[in-house]
Amino acid sequence: MDFKALYEQGYSIKEIAKQCATPFTTVRSHLVRLGVTLRPNKSVSFLGNLRQTFKSGAPPPYGYCYLEGRLQKDPREYPILQMIEKQRQLGRTPTEIAHFLDGKQLKTRHGASWKQAHVFNIVQKLKNKQITLS
Repeated sequence: MDFKALYEQGYSIKEIAKQCATPFTTVRSHLVRLGVTLRPNKSVSFLGNLRQTFKSGAPPPYGYCYLEGRLQKDPREYPILQMIEKQRQLGRTPTEIAHFLDGKQLKTRHGASWKQAHVFNIVQKLKNKQITLS
């Protein structure tokens, strides 16, 4: 197979390797030996992406999401976060709050039913001011 011709037609090294059933490194080495100038990698490094967006690898706290690299209130979760805080202020336990949310047929971020542990973790973050309501 003529790797150089395929590369010049716009195929990536990965695509050529798959099409020719040849290891990626073999295709790349062959192109370099032929003196082909390789196109730069389009992907941004993970650390470079972090610097651009100010976002860490951790998921945002419940009730929030990342939008354009900034922490914003999540319109789906924030009202539930407010309900949890209101129930907490009424003196309800995390188990009671979980039953309350399930009774309203509300789901967690991942579409699961509410458990005491989910609510407990959110309540702890509210108490420790790791999550704030404005």
